[in-house]
Amino acid sequence: MHTSRILITIGCLLFLISCNKKPDYPNAPTLEFNEERTFIVRDQYNDLSLTFNDSIVFAFNFTDGDGDLGLDETDRTDNTNINFMMEQFIKKNGVWSPSLDVNLNPLVYKEQFQLLSPKEVKGPLDGILLNAKVFSHSQYGPNDTLKFVAKIKDRAGNFSNTVETPEFIIDKN
Repeated sequence: MHTSRILITIGCLLFLISCNKKPDYPNAPTLEFNEERTFIVRDQYNDLSLTFNDSIVFAFNFTDGDGDLGLDETDRTDNTNINFMMEQFIKKNGVWSPSLDVNLNPLVYKEQFQLLSPKEVKGPLDGILLNAKVFSHSQYGPNDTLKFVAKIKDRAGNFSNTVETPEFIIDKN
């Protein structure tokens, strides 16, 4: 009787373990804006510039079938090796247009994020990618409204889908 209970318990455990399959994600990364984990920190005083800033911490859910997301320290020494891109847009008179940098080019944040799993580990990967931006009140008018369009790239050169954030109001009164 005791042996049969043990065998039944082992059988149930093996059944439960076998049901836990690895997710089947495409090898190209996918990205989704995570509104629940995104937040704004308002009216931070900057002692150096003597201005107030707002910060947005963006959260993006990601998946990748072969787990080749992120750059190691060697890869990050090459500033052209970009794996996170986010373009900024501003609403003026109800119309969205690209925000412009000092050279009047569209403002695109081109950045690098570190390895999300060791290079030698292959397989599905998912999680949340965080990215923070600081906006000086001196650069924006009261209640200026911004939105962002982001994508990521894996080490094989595959781009994710492009995701758009909701609107954010800077220097909210």
